[in-house]
Amino acid sequence: MKKLYFLFSLLMATVIGLSSCESDDSLTNEPPAQEYIDKAKEILVGDLVLSTRATMSGVDKTLLESGCPTKFNFSWREDGTMVLDLSDFTVGAMPFAITFRCATKFMQLNSWEKDEYPGSGWVKFVGTDGNVTTSGDDAADNQEGSGARVDGFLNVDTKQVEFIVDYNMMNVRTETFLQEIDKSRIDRFEEEFAQYEKRLGRSQERTGQGLTFRLQERRKDRKTHGFPSFLCRITCFDDRQMKRITAILFCVLLAYMNAQAQRKVKLKVLEKGTEQPVIAATVVYADNEALQNLQGSVTNVDGLAELKIPSKKTYYYKISYVGFVPATGKIEATETEKTVYLEEDHLGLNEVVVTGSRTARPIKMSPVTTQVLGGKQLVEAGYSNLQQALQQETPGLNIQKVGFGNEISMQGLAPAMCCS
Repeated sequence: MKKLYFLFSLLMATVIGLSSCESDDSLTNEPPAQEYIDKAKEILVGDLVLSTRATMSGVDKTLLESGCPTKFNFSWREDGTMVLDLSDFTVGAMPFAITFRCATKFMQLNSWEKDEYPGSGWVKFVGTDGNVTTSGDDAADNQEGSGARVDGFLNVDTKQVEFIVDYNMMNVRTETFLQEIDKSRIDRFEEEFAQYEKRLGRSQERTGQGLTFRLQERRKDRKTHGFPSFLCRITCFDDRQMKRITAILFCVLLAYMNAQAQRKVKLKVLEKGTEQPVIAATVVYADNEALQNLQGSVTNVDGLAELKIPSKKTYYYKISYVGFVPATGKIEATETEKTVYLEEDHLGLNEVVVTGSRTARPIKMSPVTTQVLGGKQLVEAGYSNLQQALQQETPGLNIQKVGFGNEISMQGLAPAMCCS
């Protein structure tokens, strides 16, 4: 039962976490202020050189922590979408070159992203279903509109940019880590790339193979939200995903701790003397002797009732059943089983009053009305039954049909029932 409760809590926490994330993500469909778009058009335009890392199946192909200088082209359409182009990109140990194009839209940041990118001036740009072309000895076929995407962030005030291009092909992606845009780098691109190749050559000489099978972090100050950094790198979770996972796991942890904090107490109710189980006895219990804020249970065919009680806490109970004296008591913090005996209630009947006379007296001197009817009188009166005769001939006597019987009442006496 505990496992089922835990699994149900896990499912509910996951559904709540995902639904809250989806509702939050719906806010990102809203475009940013027009002034942000105008500034972005001035910043991301034409050829720009940015430092990137390329990974394949989680293995860094750039080989250098500083990344590789990469030339991107940014252009704008009349509808306000930005087109990102990357031509014949290949670095380090990549076995082919990539040409990529994707149209992106600018959006507002949601609450998760605002925590990751604090301050003003931040906008998000997202592109889906980009076109990918590969070339080289191990080139794949042209994959147009195959789900390749761009997810990026730009600060229009500080001119900082960060984005990831996922080519949806052979698990290859490029990561442009957070950096400030320097438009003058385009003039030094050839020089920077030559320096990169020179450093790359020295790195290959040190490793002997030209390949290093290690994972690089997205950037040195990447937040892991309490998870080991190697786990974040292996699973390729971004910061937003890590926050969602953290929230979900936190809810699951709370549910698990709540399940562990309660204990089940088996309370067995038996009849004193016979040791027979008392079935359907009512059990109420609370954490105070006055039994306020009650919880309740009922015994089963074995006389057992299961009480859910917080661990390390004393509880008080009261057991009641018709024909038995109610029993009260307490369950100590360390108890998990308890047997209670109910005693039969012998004093449950109302008081009976009996009156008598010490001396004999004639019936005609009795304080109650007395009348003698003979058979001849009954025949002459034409009564069809005794009930009719009694009601007509006896003063103060009243007989009424009630249910399956008759109720007889007389002045000065309580009503009595009799069968017809």
